[in-house]
Amino acid sequence: MIALKYFSILLICVLLTTFLSFARIDAAKADSGIIHVPTIEFPTIQTAIDGANPGDRIYVASGTYTEHLVINKTLSLIGEDRDTTIVDGSDADTVISIVADDVTVEGLTIAKSVLRAYDIGIRVDGKGISINRTKIVSTSTGVIFYSSANSVVSDSVIINNSNGLMLYYSSNCLFLNNIFSDNAQAIILYFSSVNTFAGNSLSGNSVGVFLPQSSSRNYFYHNNFEDEIQISSDSLNTWNRGNEGNYWINYNFTGQDLNGDGIGDEPYRINERNLGYFPLMGSFSEYELSVGNMTQHITIISNSTISDLKFRIGNETGNRIISFAAFGESDTMGFCRIMIPTALMPTPYSVADSTGLIPASLLAASNETNSYYYFSYLRKYDDLHYLFQGTGTLHRVAGQIW
Repeated sequence: MIALKYFSILLICVLLTTFLSFARIDAAKADSGIIHVPTIEFPTIQTAIDGANPGDRIYVASGTYTEHLVINKTLSLIGEDRDTTIVDGSDADTVISIVADDVTVEGLTIAKSVLRAYDIGIRVDGKGISINRTKIVSTSTGVIFYSSANSVVSDSVIINNSNGLMLYYSSNCLFLNNIFSDNAQAIILYFSSVNTFAGNSLSGNSVGVFLPQSSSRNYFYHNNFEDEIQISSDSLNTWNRGNEGNYWINYNFTGQDLNGDGIGDEPYRINERNLGYFPLMGSFSEYELSVGNMTQHITIISNSTISDLKFRIGNETGNRIISFAAFGESDTMGFCRIMIPTALMPTPYSVADSTGLIPASLLAASNETNSYYYFSYLRKYDDLHYLFQGTGTLHRVAGQIW
C-alpha cells in the first residue's frame, strides 16, 4: 500500500468564529422584514415569496419542500442548512425561476427527483443575483443565466448534472470557490464576456469549460482543473492574474519548477490561441480569517492535500497560530507556497519541524501587503509537526499535538 504522510503546519493568526443559528418560531414574522417557513401563515416557500415585501428575508427551516418557485421580487431566500434544506422540483421543468433583480439564494439544495428532457435547477433572468452556499444536483442544467450582469455564484456545489453552469449573453459576473463535479459539461458560455472564474475546482466532468468563439475576454485564475478534457475553447481568454495562474493536472505530470517558487517555469498550452501563464505546481486553496474588525485571506498552493485548517493563540507566548494538515504519498517531496497578509502577520517568518528549523524562502512576489513563502519537505510515514511562525523567537511546546 502507498503510505500517506501526515503533518501539521502552524501559522500565526487569530481565530474569531461566528455562527449562524436559526430560531424556529410559529409567528409568521419575527420582526419586520423577516419571514419564517414553515408557519401557519406561510406553510410553503412559494406562499412566503408571494406574501413578502421587496427586501424581505425568508428563512427556510430544514426539510424537503416539493415545490417549484418563482421569485419575482427583490428578496433573500436562505436555508437553515444546505444539506438538509431541500427544494425538490419533482416534475416541474424549472425548480427555481428568478425573474427579478438583486435576489439572494443561499443555503439550499436544489434537486430533481423526476427528470424530464430539459430540466433546470435555477434559471436567472435578472441582474445582481447572488447564489451562495447552495448545492444543485441531478438536473439537465444546474444553473443558467440569461442576459444577466453583476451576479455571483460562490461557495456552491454543482454536481451530477448534464450541464453544470450555462451563461447566455451575460457579463461582469463572478464565480468564486465553487465545486463542479461529475457533470457532462461543467461550465458553458455563449455570447458572454468579461466574467471571472476564480478558486473553483473541477473534477470528474467529461468537459471542464466550453468556450465557443462567441465568448471571449473572460478571466480564469486560481482554479483547479482536474478533468481529462479541461478546456475546449475557440475564443481568446485570460488564464492568470498577476504571477499566478491555474492548476492544470496535465501540466503537473510534465511541468518543471526549477527555481522553487511553486509556479511552473513554462506556460501551459491550452491550444494555439490560449496559453496558461504561471501554471500552479499544486492545487490552490484559500482560507478566510476574521481578526478583530478585519477580514484577511491566506492562500496555499501545495502538492499535498491540505485539510483541517484551524486557528488558535499559543498558550505560553500569545503567538497567533494557524494549523493545517497535509497529506501526500510517502517518500516523495512535498511543497507549500503560502501567501500571508502582512497586516495579519508581519515578517520575517521561520519554519520548524519536530527536530528544528527547516529552510523557507521569501519569494520575490512579496510586497508591503502580502508575503509569499515557499518551503519543501520529504513526506514520511511517521507523523511530523511543522511550526510556521512570524516575528519573534521560535517557540515549541513539548508534547503538544498540533
